[in-house]
This record gives sequence, C-alpha cells and structure tokens, in this order.
Amino acid sequence: MYVTQPEGFVKESNETKVYKLKKALYGLKQAPRAWYNKIDGYLQQKRYMRSENEPTLYVKKEGKNDFIIIYLYVDDIIYTSSSIFLVNEFKSQMINEFEMLDMCLLHYFLVLEVYQTEDGIFISQRKYASDLLNKFDMSNCKPVTTPMNLNEKL
Repeated sequence: MYVTQPEGFVKESNETKVYKLKKALYGLKQAPRAWYNKIDGYLQQKRYMRSENEPTLYVKKEGKNDFIIIYLYVDDIIYTSSSIFLVNEFKSQMINEFEMLDMCLLHYFLVLEVYQTEDGIFISQRKYASDLLNKFDMSNCKPVTTPMNLNEKL
C-alpha cells in the first residue's frame, strides 16, 4: 500500500512513511483546561472582565453605554453587543489570534433555537420538544396549556 504524507509535512527521502498517532491530541483530558486557560488569559489581557458567578462569561464596557458580552462553551464562542464596532473588533482580534471561523448569526445553541429579527432576539425549544415527542411516539398526543401568566415579563 502506497501512503503519501500530508501537504506541508513531507519529509525528503521518506515520502512513503507517515506517523501514526497512538492517541488523538484533541481528546486529551488536559485539552479543555489548556484551551480555557489560554483564552481566559487572552480575554483578560484585552480588558474583558470575567464574571464572578459564571467563569465562562465575559463583559467589556466601552464608554457610557456600549458593551460586549462573550460566553464560552467548550470550543464555541457566543457574543452579543450594543455596538457593531465592538463586535467587529472582537471578531478581527479572535481571527488574528486564534484559528477561528466566523459562523455569522446564531441559529442553534445546545437545545435552543435562536431567532433574530428587527424586533429582538427570540429563543425557543420547539425542535427539541418536537424531537422528544417523536422519540417517544407522542407526536399525536393532545396538547395542553402551560400554567403560566400570559404576557409575563421574565
């Protein structure tokens, strides 16, 4: 069997040999901690304040009214801001410092569906609930209302 080395890793006179990893580097137990320590240090260096109650939530304030909120979940980053300037600055800093992609608007996060419109940001679990009903063969069951005050502002 003929094996070729990946582009950028070609070693002259040994083109038919490749290294076999015994364990994936991405799956090491220390990898999440090392990643968190690296990005935590970077964000604090850039004057993002880490929340005392939620260590993966960061906030940076600029001027009187502008702010950006950043949330880390494993290797995903979710952010929102009152300023398009702060968003663009954050994206360009992260792309320059880390090997990252900008996936644009958020549509799904964990089991949440996110809808962004001119009127605001709306979150639901419609797909999750539908998947649960299908999983347990209850998609044709009788719906009931949830006992909750209408128009309650949470």
